[in-house]
Amino acid sequence: MSKKGLSKDITITKTSSNSFYGIISTNWNSHIVEVLKENAISTLVENGVNKDHIIQRIVPGAFELPVAAKNLCPDVDAVLALGAIIKGETPHFDYISQACSMGLMQASLETSKPVLFGVLTTENEKQAIDRASPQKENKGKELALSALQMVELLRK
Repeated sequence: MSKKGLSKDITITKTSSNSFYGIISTNWNSHIVEVLKENAISTLVENGVNKDHIIQRIVPGAFELPVAAKNLCPDVDAVLALGAIIKGETPHFDYISQACSMGLMQASLETSKPVLFGVLTTENEKQAIDRASPQKENKGKELALSALQMVELLRK
């Protein structure tokens, strides 16, 4: 069964496996974000990336991801931004989600480096847990595979 959005033709070469990856994760909703991070790291390593080529940073919340991503871009070939924004009773969810997504896109465009959006935006905690879970949607793995693919594409 193929996953939606993932290329069936992902070819991992020394280009992507010898590259450097930044993983920035949030403290907020860390019980969910840590699962994303573990799955992303294990997928990178399973595809030949040396653990020493994975630079990790932690920020307080999703709003801080863009500036941390832009700051890390000069040192890596791709950045994976990980977080979980769960909708509450106020419009805070909308503001943070939009600022985070736009900021990460801006960081990518300004640095010409892939900055991958691994921020879960869900209606409730159960949805976020399911999306992070390796037994269910495994978004951490999907993001890592996308990072490998983008590095291959941009370094050709």
